[in-house]
Amino acid sequence: VIIFRINESPIACQGINGMKVKQISAGNGYTALTTDDGKVYTWGKGDSGCLGHGDTEPRINPTLINALPFSFITGVSACNSHTILTCIDGEAMVFGSNSK
Repeated sequence: VIIFRINESPIACQGINGMKVKQISAGNGYTALTTDDGKVYTWGKGDSGCLGHGDTEPRINPTLINALPFSFITGVSACNSHTILTCIDGEAMVFGSNSK
């Protein structure tokens, strides 16, 4: 069982030291971010596949999504139970609940 703490004041996010974060988005119990080199990392509750790792397991630390068919992601939106990505070529992709 993974337990997520509630913090009353800002703390450093472990696992992203040295990354150049371009955009970050918080969903319902999970977070997604893009970096300036077009990669996507997700962490938190993995319910309904919203983290994009091909399972529903939670992740404590930011974890790179390795299975993206696009080489450069320009934007991310973490929603209630799905995630939307925009790509440099104008395409969009979604994973999680109702993504079929």
